[in-house]
Amino acid sequence: MKASYTDGKSGIEYAADIQLQPSEILISFYDAADGRLKTLHWHISFIRKFRPGRRGSVMLANAAFPSASLEFTGRENEKLLSHTYPNQAFATPELVKSTFNIPSNTNLVIAGVLLWCAGFLVFFYLFVGDLMVAAISRETETNVTKSLVETITTGNNVDTAASAKLQAFGNAILPDSARPRLYVINDDIVNAFALPGNTIVVYKGILDKITDYRQLAALLGHEYGHILHRHPLRGLSRHLAMTIIVGWLVPGDMGMANNMAPEMENMRSSRSMEEEADITALGILMHKGISARGMAELFEMLKKETDAEGGEPSVFVSTHPDLHTRIETAKESMKHNPSEKAGPEFENLYRSLMNTVQENNEDTSEDQSPESPNPTDTVSVDSASQNGSK
Repeated sequence: MKASYTDGKSGIEYAADIQLQPSEILISFYDAADGRLKTLHWHISFIRKFRPGRRGSVMLANAAFPSASLEFTGRENEKLLSHTYPNQAFATPELVKSTFNIPSNTNLVIAGVLLWCAGFLVFFYLFVGDLMVAAISRETETNVTKSLVETITTGNNVDTAASAKLQAFGNAILPDSARPRLYVINDDIVNAFALPGNTIVVYKGILDKITDYRQLAALLGHEYGHILHRHPLRGLSRHLAMTIIVGWLVPGDMGMANNMAPEMENMRSSRSMEEEADITALGILMHKGISARGMAELFEMLKKETDAEGGEPSVFVSTHPDLHTRIETAKESMKHNPSEKAGPEFENLYRSLMNTVQENNEDTSEDQSPESPNPTDTVSVDSASQNGSK
């Protein structure tokens, strides 16, 4: 049988004739230096596996000659090695069947592949979701997310009368260029959130904690800021991206609107999103002549609510992080807008809303229609705020 022998010193590869003996392997080759035939005796007790060779071959080494190597090529030679030395590790079937040239740093290669995959998933989650948002018009956003909004607002015990009063208050406060639909849900949860498709949901629980129109204006201004900067759609896009990633890793039913609805209600906003929404709200308050004290008082109320519950954050606090810093920001803004310039109109609309909430407290029916009045059909107070604050 034939093999390639390398002494490891000269760098020359010799074509060698091989004889497999019971206790040794005889290697015969012509020395290029003097032209003489040389025969080496490799005792099997010194032979070890070296590494998988080239082209699916088997490469052996001799512990007595560490730099030398012997390479067998061809499946017939590999089988003959295994047959002649069935009990030797260097000729085990695992070695003979090794037909791939696997690099010695396999672990590093695997780690590199895993890191690349992780980086790709992070890129897909963070950037592809945002690219989806940039490519979707607001009209398309409203149409696409209609079923999601209906899922959340249907069957959630929407207070239609209170929603109409909240819509009137929102129309007076928020810019009329893209007024959102406003819903009041008759539930004691202290929370409010924005939805893709130009919708804001406010729970009765947080209305019961609010004590004047300034705080309500700050709340709606904040949630409007999320809509203005398309944070709900961005969050939904990232949720979809994560769903796709999980679907890749764990194939199965990814679900649609019914599965996404709870996620949207409890989706945590990033620090940058909260800052953008707060800045928008403060701009709206200033434009309407309402003191930023309302925002500071709103966040202070929520912080006290958390402290009263033994440090367990309310739903609003858990989804709107870093209240302490935001309270300080609102107080700083008060220095630039210290005086109240708003007339009694906002106070009257607020009182009308709260009276309706209290009157309907026990009369709300679960079968009540969830539809909120169209913003264009309700009271519009100030058309000068058409462009809003960004």
